[in-house]
Amino acid sequence: MRASCPRQSLVLTNLLPELRRASPVCAGPRGKPVRRFLTSERATATSGRPVSGARNAFNQFRKVANEPVMNLSCLRLAPALLMGSLATPALADFTYKNASGGSVIFGAGLNPSYMVFDDGVQSQGVIADNAVNNGFVSVNLSQPLGNGLSFGVNFYSYLGTRSSDTISQDDIPKLIHWTKSEIETLDVSLSGGFGTIYAGQGEMASYDALNPDYGLTTNVTEISFPSDFGGYFLRNADGSLSGVTIYDVFSNMGYVTAGRVRYDSPGFGGGFTVKASWGTDIVDKDADAEYVDAALSYEGTLASGRFSAAIATMRTEEGGTSQTQTYGAASYLAPNNVFVTLAAGTQGGDGRYGYGKVGYNASWWSAGTTALAVDYYRGEDFVTPGSESASYGIGLSQFLSDGTVELYAAYRGYSYAEQAAAYLDASSVIFGVAYTF
Repeated sequence: MRASCPRQSLVLTNLLPELRRASPVCAGPRGKPVRRFLTSERATATSGRPVSGARNAFNQFRKVANEPVMNLSCLRLAPALLMGSLATPALADFTYKNASGGSVIFGAGLNPSYMVFDDGVQSQGVIADNAVNNGFVSVNLSQPLGNGLSFGVNFYSYLGTRSSDTISQDDIPKLIHWTKSEIETLDVSLSGGFGTIYAGQGEMASYDALNPDYGLTTNVTEISFPSDFGGYFLRNADGSLSGVTIYDVFSNMGYVTAGRVRYDSPGFGGGFTVKASWGTDIVDKDADAEYVDAALSYEGTLASGRFSAAIATMRTEEGGTSQTQTYGAASYLAPNNVFVTLAAGTQGGDGRYGYGKVGYNASWWSAGTTALAVDYYRGEDFVTPGSESASYGIGLSQFLSDGTVELYAAYRGYSYAEQAAAYLDASSVIFGVAYTF
């Protein structure tokens, strides 16, 4: 299993122009990873999973949904791409169609960043692939079968470049190291009036439950912030390194991928969708976890703005131990492009958290959209009962050109305390550029 993120919102860089033209209200999902493991093993990786080809698919999706702007994560409900011979490019440079309506979409993204972590004693700066939205390649195939059915094949893999969440004070991995664990999606799908069925490696049904977030700070100030520096250790009060990492005490519990069978319902009730899945680890031969989950999501209008929300529950069995996690998020985007996002999660007596974010998606100049946001996270009972963790951040994203380039910067502070132990506060700074093509 790889805890990951849609994924996340590098897809928004492809959609900004369409979103601005379609409506003064911009919408989009947020990808975020980080799952707290049942054992003391820390989460191994997280990242965003943009929907490749979304810039091309957006207009088709908007037509089908009959909405000016919908939750972009729904784009994953339609299989992406082809069977049969390929014809000339259609819709965009990386989308091709055949004569029978099949299509293939190629996607890729890069997200290099300079990341500085200060643990209260020493500061370390490293060039890395931002784990909130790791660099990726994707290929999506779709072919209509007739009678309203469509068959899809989907592939999505991270590049294997040095991921920021694998770095710590005593370990800086080599720049490139690809393994099969980088494969987030390799599945087939069948869609029709009944919904969509997926089979193979990919996102569990609960994967998108933390995605409601209309802020465009796609690589900073979001619920997946632990991915940035997840491998770093906090320091004890005496300055020595502890065994507690950022991942351990700042969990969001979401973004699980596995070999699974998953069902997504068609939309109903004016904006609701239900998903359910069963899965097991197939990428990691040493893992034996099994997952069962379900999710309910909604998106619609509220007070002339946009509102989206989701809630999910997942039961995990691993090494003879079981655990149930429940988490979700809600976001509102006002007509003036001010947004508010809230999220929360609990895993029985083994930790809970709350998260809040407020910001503004501004159109101040023709170069591109500027997004500003501040956020705050508070967790309890992670690692030991009675512990408290808190983090605050401020971030800025500037989109350029047609939205495929995002420049971003952020500052974040971290604090953690246990009833019987004290730890030094930590902080981090990020400068990066994300490019999706």
